[in-house]
Amino acid sequence: MLILQSFDNWAKVALFDPSTGELYWKNRTSNIDLHQKGINGAISRSSLGRTLILYRHSGSLFFRVGNHEIELTDGVETKIETILFYLRRCTITKDGRKLFSIIYRRHFSHLIPLDPTMIEEDHVDFCLYIHHIVSDPKKRARIYQK
Repeated sequence: MLILQSFDNWAKVALFDPSTGELYWKNRTSNIDLHQKGINGAISRSSLGRTLILYRHSGSLFFRVGNHEIELTDGVETKIETILFYLRRCTITKDGRKLFSIIYRRHFSHLIPLDPTMIEEDHVDFCLYIHHIVSDPKKRARIYQK
């Protein structure tokens, strides 16, 4: 079982079995030894209720939606498009072939305009966070090592 940190709620973690896709939500106050086991990834729910998972396993970094798993290798690319002011599309491709696409409601944080040094947009937008990891090899290496 891998431990995933909720992207949306710091107090929540999920136990995840990548071989079966089973997922169990827990509170941080549960008797999970986070220091010994460590956090293996992040999890979020899209505005449409789909569960999005980013995790490290077996020497690779993966993105998963339902039973659809994508290994984030060097050949994988992401694209974020604004469709309407409040809607975005995230598309993941490999060698020009579309592997995944989701339209989601863009999250607006009142903190960004007040102090952009305090919070960046990818701190509240999980798909944008994944896009930055995929498109920046240094960030991907750092995320994998943490």
